Amino acid sequence: MGFTPLEGVVMGTRPGDIDAGALIYLAKKLNLSPSELDEFLNQKCGLFGLSGKTNDVRELIALSEKGDENAKLALEIFAYRVQKYIGAYFAALGGLDLLIFTAAIGERSAIIRNLICQGLG
Repeated sequence: MGFTPLEGVVMGTRPGDIDAGALIYLAKKLNLSPSELDEFLNQKCGLFGLSGKTNDVRELIALSEKGDENAKLALEIFAYRVQKYIGAYFAALGGLDLLIFTAAIGERSAIIRNLICQGLG
């Protein structure tokens, strides 16, 4: 996280890193006040916004396995964003000795770990 909880990877209801120009576009397109934009970015984006259904990764996996393209896209974007952060830290640290996954998704979801690691080469 940065100045606010919005920065970083895609989260359940937050978009993660986002182009500042996209914020201006959203505010104009949806006719949102600054407070409404803040609420939108914190509660209606992320995995929930991408899938249009849920922010629960377990549910997204189940939906994806049943052919839900939006759920699949949400998981792919999440994995891609994590890959980008791993790559950035790899470069900043000058290498990688070990990659450890923590928290509920990292510890309890082999599917998500595999999805993230597939693109790491």
